[in-house]
Amino acid sequence: MLELSTDKVAQVIVRARELEARTGAWELPDRSHPGEETAEMVMEALRNDPSRMALASFISEMNRDELAELVALMWIGRGSFEPEDWDEAVATAR
Repeated sequence: MLELSTDKVAQVIVRARELEARTGAWELPDRSHPGEETAEMVMEALRNDPSRMALASFISEMNRDELAELVALMWIGRGSFEPEDWDEAVATAR
């Protein structure tokens, strides 16, 4: 039985998209244009960003089982595990 509700998954997605909207496409700048922000500069600027803080706070409130399932779901989404390997992905995340 899943510990992680679809509402929580949706909240993580929404909050991550809010953060992504503030950071752009996460691409490194073209080095031929001096003065452009580096990825490190962008992340440093977001240290106290409300969107990042809301996402971090939301995730930190999840219990151990929910966190393991969230990580497993992300691994399946990126292709590190297949959906039929759910139990293995959750066990690995734990």
